[in-house]
Order: sequence, then C-alpha cells, then structure tokens
Amino acid sequence: MNLTNFRFETDADGIALVTWDMPGRSMNVINAEVVGELGQITDKIASDQAIKGAVFTSGKDGFAAGADLTMLETAGKEYARRAKAEALRKRNENPFANDVTAWGHGVERDDIEPIAEDIAGWSSLGR
Repeated sequence: MNLTNFRFETDADGIALVTWDMPGRSMNVINAEVVGELGQITDKIASDQAIKGAVFTSGKDGFAAGADLTMLETAGKEYARRAKAEALRKRNENPFANDVTAWGHGVERDDIEPIAEDIAGWSSLGR
C-alpha cells in the first residue's frame, strides 16, 4: 500500500495498527486523499487472512477535526452541477414538462397535443 496519511503495521498476533497522522497538519482532516487511503486500508484488512482485527488511532492530540472545508466546498459545487444536469436531462426527455417554453415559437397547442398523447409516459399537457 502507498499511504501518505496513515501508518499501517501488523503485529505477530494479527492485529493491525492504523495510525492516522497527516504530515504538515496540526489536525487530521478528511479529504479525498484520506478517503482513498481508507479504501486501501479496508481492502487490505478484508483480504488478508492473517489480519484478525484492526485498531485505528491518531498520531495527533485529537483524532480528527472533521472534513476539510475545501473538500466540502468542492463537493457542494459538484452536487449542484450534477443536480442541474439531471434536471436538464429530465426536461429534455419530456419537452412538454414546461409547456410555456413550447408556445410562441410557431407551434400551437393543438398541433403538439396529439403527438404528446401518442408517446408512452407523456401526459396530454395537463388535460
């Protein structure tokens, strides 16, 4: 395993000692790199038959300060981007979901309604 934020040792009794000690920080914080390393550690513990248990500890005075605020900001922006993309995708699947956008562009309701009724899953524009 290639770990930057953790030390991983296994003793003769098969007990793994995982020490969380982020270099250059006064407190441990959860960020994407830490989550990735935790994935490596849990995979190792689960797949190694010689490991009978694991103890997680901190190399700092406190265990963790929580999530890295920069990571939370990035995650929030990514969530908003995905939510917007999903809303647009759903709108594009049913162009009649917001029939205000269809009117006034040379198309009349009576022209579109029969087509909408023929397409499975689409309403008859609110009738």
